[in-house]
Amino acid sequence: MNAPETIHPPQETLYAFLQGETSGADETGIRDHLSQCTACRRRAQTAAETLDVLRDALAAPIQGAARLSDIRRTRLREASQRHDESQDWRCNLFESRTDGKRRSGRRYLRWLVNVAAVLVACLIFAALLMPAGRSARERARAVAEANLVMERSERDEIYERQQYAGSGWAFDDYELDLDELDAVPDLVDSMEIPRVARETVAAMDVALVSPDTDAAPALPRGKRSPPREEIAAPEIRESESPVQFRNLYASRSGTRSGVASASGAVRAYGRRANERNRRGPDDPGDARHEAPTVRFNPVVETDQQRVSTFSIDTDTAAYTMARRAILEGERPDPETVRSEEFINYFDYNYAPPRDTTFSVTTVAAPSPFRPGFTTLKIGVRGRGDRRDPPPRRTALTILVDGSGSMNTHDRIGMVRRVMPLLLEGLHPDDSITLVRFDRTTRLLLEPTPAGDGDRLMDVINAMEPGGATNLEEGLRVAYQLAARHYLPNAANRVLLFTDGVANLGADTAETIIETVAAKRQDGIDLSIFGLGMGTYDDRMLKTLAARGNGTYLYLDSIDEARRLFVDEVAAAWHVIARDVRIQVEFNPARVERYRQVGYEPRQLTPEQFRDPDVAAGEVGYGKSVTALYELVLDQRTSGPLGVVRVRYRDPDTLAVREFERPITDVSLLARYEDAPPRFQLAAAIAEWAEWLRGNPVTAGVEKTLIRDKLAQAVDALTLDVDAREALYLMDASGMLR
Repeated sequence: MNAPETIHPPQETLYAFLQGETSGADETGIRDHLSQCTACRRRAQTAAETLDVLRDALAAPIQGAARLSDIRRTRLREASQRHDESQDWRCNLFESRTDGKRRSGRRYLRWLVNVAAVLVACLIFAALLMPAGRSARERARAVAEANLVMERSERDEIYERQQYAGSGWAFDDYELDLDELDAVPDLVDSMEIPRVARETVAAMDVALVSPDTDAAPALPRGKRSPPREEIAAPEIRESESPVQFRNLYASRSGTRSGVASASGAVRAYGRRANERNRRGPDDPGDARHEAPTVRFNPVVETDQQRVSTFSIDTDTAAYTMARRAILEGERPDPETVRSEEFINYFDYNYAPPRDTTFSVTTVAAPSPFRPGFTTLKIGVRGRGDRRDPPPRRTALTILVDGSGSMNTHDRIGMVRRVMPLLLEGLHPDDSITLVRFDRTTRLLLEPTPAGDGDRLMDVINAMEPGGATNLEEGLRVAYQLAARHYLPNAANRVLLFTDGVANLGADTAETIIETVAAKRQDGIDLSIFGLGMGTYDDRMLKTLAARGNGTYLYLDSIDEARRLFVDEVAAAWHVIARDVRIQVEFNPARVERYRQVGYEPRQLTPEQFRDPDVAAGEVGYGKSVTALYELVLDQRTSGPLGVVRVRYRDPDTLAVREFERPITDVSLLARYEDAPPRFQLAAAIAEWAEWLRGNPVTAGVEKTLIRDKLAQAVDALTLDVDAREALYLMDASGMLR
């Protein structure tokens, strides 16, 4: 049975009692209530204090049972109203009388509320931090991450102190001396790893092997033939559909049309000097980083020089860099536009070779841009399909730039986003080694199967860029580790992810390659992936790839990473030919003069075509190379236009092979409109690239003409997503204004 509720005197009655205005019976009842009700006693005490304050303020002493005026009583009631309201509810809830005894539950209820709050908080944290079903592998990974974070500061202090100045450098669980890595060639010899030494090749009696035969030149006496073990083909993955479309621009930020318009003259296009692309953050403008002016191939008289020789180039960095600049509302720097890389970005669907390493396709048609000239397209296609699964195992040494300049979303952030795609394209048994360099170089992950890619992602995600950039030391150590963990009969490759800003050690590509060349083992290839803009050093990375017999690519989007690491993984890692060079000998009776489009940095002399000491480019599995020439023909004569020669070294047998194909009259078409759509695509892309570079030969070409010829090719190639994207970029670059 509930206790009867206590009846508390109103505030007015309480004030009247304190001033002696109540009658005798009321006064006695109020006194009895105050003796039993704690809350009302507090109210009476507060009211009495308020009255005292008011007396002092009025400076008019109130004597005896003086009565308050109505105005004063109202002010006192309002002054204490808020305090009374906060106290009344407690009195009504907790104050009661039972059998003349009052009990209060405030203290116990407060204690219960606090205990309940603590229990609820514990349950919430337990649900968040201790999920049920956590596997042992996840717990072990968490412990490893904690250890990595705890040890990082200690390791950094050690590395900063040692700086690898001729002393040993510590790995996670063992000590590796640099001198030990220098001794790797002896270890490599004992493993029978195929190596191509310059002096060995020079000593060989190299015979020209016909592409129709598999015979290889005999190795010198005392040299063992490299092993050629057969490896089971990996499981073939079925594609989701014959033709897959992708959103061209959804994944690219900053896409917009109507960027700054072109100036009236083509030469004015090269006025913008992109100093930030050539200087590191610590270099205010040293002359070593000054980029050369843009070079253009001249028109050559065939009577004076009938042979054109160049090293092949399968790089595509120039096109993807230009694509990013255009989508972000900027004009590509003319010094970073290379026509051959624009041309070779696209697939021209050449016929694959049957029983040889390469096939050669030639097509010629009148130029739509310069009357009187004929455009000649030469396509060289390697064996295999670049979209096939990798033909053999892969061993990758990933070298990541961890310097302070990489601490942006499009640099280290891009590395973190593309690594899952790289793992997706590899076989679970492929090997991955991870190395980081900044001021010093560190081994972050020893050779690990690609199937255990979570370990790689954990280390990559834990990286915090900072410090200077010692690219020379990073490359040297990466090559040494790649040689140490070399896998015979596999694709062994160093992958460099960097923005190219080198401000410690050697800071020029030539010096870095001289350092690396003494350590680099033949059979270890190099792929350079450029990242970021602004302080990005394109010239450094391009020269580094050319001098190091590697490929140079630029990651401007996740779509580009998927194309390289997943869709064309076989072409990315596996080489079918090294030191590939092409020589075109024109027939002076048919060709009066000629000009090669692009390949300015790859030009060779006729004597260098067969010089074994001259390094040239490599061709990946199923890759193709395209070269364009502009010719002035003698219409009074007939016969072949010339001959194409291809010379290369087989990566497995070490044999140097050379073959040639004629450029017959069958290749020459009477009208440009009769040419295949992919010929028209190559011609339009080449003209656009030359226009972006500011080549004077394009000064008289209407911009609308270039756009119309590209649109004509795109309309015929309805399923070519890259071609449609090129048309969009051409419009977005402001060529028509």
